[in-house]
Amino acid sequence: MLTFKNQKKKKMSNQTSDNNKRIAKNTGMLYVRMLFMMVISLYTSRITLNALGVVDYGIYNVIGGVVATMAFVKTTLSSAAQRFITFELGRNNMESLKKVFSNILSIHLIFGGIVLLVGETLGVWFLNTQMNIPSDRMMAANVVLQCSLGIFILTLMNVPYNGLIIAHERMNAFAYISILEVVLKLLIVYALLIVSVDKLILYSFLWLCTFILIQFVYFQYSFKNFSESRIRPQYDRRLCKKMLGFSGYNLCEVFANMLADQGLNILLNLHFGPAINAARGIAVQVNGAINGFTTNFITAVNPQITKSYASGDSARMWTLVNYGNRLAFFLLLFLATPVFFKIDYILEVWLKTPPVYCAIFIQMMILINLNIMPKRTFYTAVSATGDIKRYQISFGLFRLLVFPACWIVLNYISSNPNSVYVVLLAFEIIGTAVSMKIVKDKMPDFSILNYIKVVLWPCTYVFCIVFCVQFFFSKIFSDNLGSLILYAFLACIINAIIIYVIGLNKKEKNIIHELIKRKVKK
Repeated sequence: MLTFKNQKKKKMSNQTSDNNKRIAKNTGMLYVRMLFMMVISLYTSRITLNALGVVDYGIYNVIGGVVATMAFVKTTLSSAAQRFITFELGRNNMESLKKVFSNILSIHLIFGGIVLLVGETLGVWFLNTQMNIPSDRMMAANVVLQCSLGIFILTLMNVPYNGLIIAHERMNAFAYISILEVVLKLLIVYALLIVSVDKLILYSFLWLCTFILIQFVYFQYSFKNFSESRIRPQYDRRLCKKMLGFSGYNLCEVFANMLADQGLNILLNLHFGPAINAARGIAVQVNGAINGFTTNFITAVNPQITKSYASGDSARMWTLVNYGNRLAFFLLLFLATPVFFKIDYILEVWLKTPPVYCAIFIQMMILINLNIMPKRTFYTAVSATGDIKRYQISFGLFRLLVFPACWIVLNYISSNPNSVYVVLLAFEIIGTAVSMKIVKDKMPDFSILNYIKVVLWPCTYVFCIVFCVQFFFSKIFSDNLGSLILYAFLACIINAIIIYVIGLNKKEKNIIHELIKRKVKK
């Protein structure tokens, strides 16, 4: 009997080790994908602007931007698809998985039809009667609209297959297909340089062709590797209602976030003019690049959290939640501090004459995101239960308070544009306490005390030490490119040492030791 228990314990330990290795491997693949895509995107955006010209590039972006406003539909549906697919995988119930996938297909087909109908009626009317476009470019603009609608619908239809790949944790395929996508985009840019036809029409058409090919690759990969994808769409009223209800509550928070972000843009514009919006736009771009590294890590951890809940392994789920939150924070801290303390010179090298307030906006957004990281996986844990009503409504309402709070501050307290970021930072600090309370009420086995001990406290004292060290260390280096590269390199090494020595627990250090030993042996 004792031997059987030991064998069972050993088996569970090996399984946990394999899952941890899978997270590490998937994170690495996502990083490769992100770095490759980032480099290609930065290069292609500059070449595309030169090839199309300012007017045509502006036409493409404004029309594509109008279509992209519907992207919140894709965001909400995507989270629902990933949750339900991952949950059934965690239960190892193939029949339910097939049923879930077929209904997800049906939902996306319906929404795709709705988007197409709206685009071909209201979209065409708005473009041809309301938008300020030169008359000689109106035909090209209509082609852009049709191609943009096609791209969006293809992206929407790709959500179920994308969800399958993430749920099965096949991040290598996800990464390879994404790399194929950016290579094709690079070929599009090359085509613009050598072909003499209407470049805007060509650019739009080739983009559409790229998305058709990518959708075909996703479909073929899923059809070959996942049996649940080899079925026709079907409609189960009860199941679809459940998934749409899940998506509806997600929509509350997504809409609130959109309103908060766009409302903030409008407030800044009304009080300080378009130059401030330019500064915020650059800050958002830089923050997105830094934040992408932690997002990839969370993407790799999330399926394991949902699967652990579905299999009834609550202890492992909360271990992963705490582990994901703490390591996401350390990863952002590791990367962000060199940018934080040298942002003025970085902007000078990159933009020559950056907009006023751009540097301080970036610094404040880094601080805000450092406050977001320790609670990144809470949503995944709650969504694993399938009941996100209170969580999403509470956070949606909480986010809706951002706009009036910023309005009050700008009108009655401070005329400094940076004051809105102070408000946002305060909301994120309060949001941590709110999220803990909601999670505890929804999932009583969640320990607030353990979360503070394992996540919040280590994050707080490591943050204080890193920032104090980097503040004085950054003063040693002068503002030139060689010094910047040397500082960034040494700063990352210092951050890594501090995080390793002070931030990581014994078990995490042992994992790193094993990984190093394995690499050395190879």
